Amino acid sequence: MYIISFNTYNITIFERVSDFNKIKNQILQNRLEPLYILHGEEPYFIDKLSQLIEEHALTEEEKAFNAYILYGKDSDVSQVLTYAKQFPMSGNRVLVIVREAQHLKGLVKSNSENESESDTSANPFIEYVKKPSPHTVLVICYKYKSLDKRTALYKQAQKQGTLFESKRLYENQIPDWITEHVRGLQMGIHPRAAFLLAETCGNDLSRIVLELEKIKSIAHKMKSSLGMLGMAEAWQLAGDMERTADEKELKQKLEKLCSNDLLAFPSRYQPESKTSAILRSISSR
Repeated sequence: MYIISFNTYNITIFERVSDFNKIKNQILQNRLEPLYILHGEEPYFIDKLSQLIEEHALTEEEKAFNAYILYGKDSDVSQVLTYAKQFPMSGNRVLVIVREAQHLKGLVKSNSENESESDTSANPFIEYVKKPSPHTVLVICYKYKSLDKRTALYKQAQKQGTLFESKRLYENQIPDWITEHVRGLQMGIHPRAAFLLAETCGNDLSRIVLELEKIKSIAHKMKSSLGMLGMAEAWQLAGDMERTADEKELKQKLEKLCSNDLLAFPSRYQPESKTSAILRSISSR
């Protein structure tokens, strides 16, 4: 039996990065809210939470009948509410995800037209937020900017469902975030390498995650511990892996790095294939 589990409409306001993990764990435990308003300047956390909800809210069979993915530029509030108020055709839930909701017409008024909390008759979305359907998981992905805290939408969202502000990390927070993310991949990274990766990618979390996934793939192929690999050597090695067709030659280059104590590398390792990924001081645990 597929069991539906909604939390009571708690006042849940998540603003810090640590709270991202709280929401993530709730989703993985199937403790879903009927309303998620994900907003803020950092798109990575919004995209990740939206992806997790999409993956876990419905079974694959239920998605064919009960999942609706809308885009703000191509939709309006009335269309969103039409789907959100539907009863599930099979199963227990309807899932409605509105991507790029910052472009959704009628969602919020301009600053000069900020409606009061009591005067919301002209905004049917606010009325829905007051009493969301218990059969629906509605996810609003409002990216690249934060909701105006003076709007009725923000004030009402504080009272119902989950309101998550995805703030950009400061540059000095990026290395620690990289370390924690790598730990979540069941791997480890040298602090210097985390700093160099942050220096190379800046605060673009999506790019950082993409690079780390490439590195993880290589580390799994090596099936070994990778010690400290300097950034310059990493870029050189990445270029070699792009150009070198002779795996014996590539193995010699890797062993040379080992001899300089830059890379912990077993003598029996035979590279499986070329890759464009950049190795950066990652160690499998």
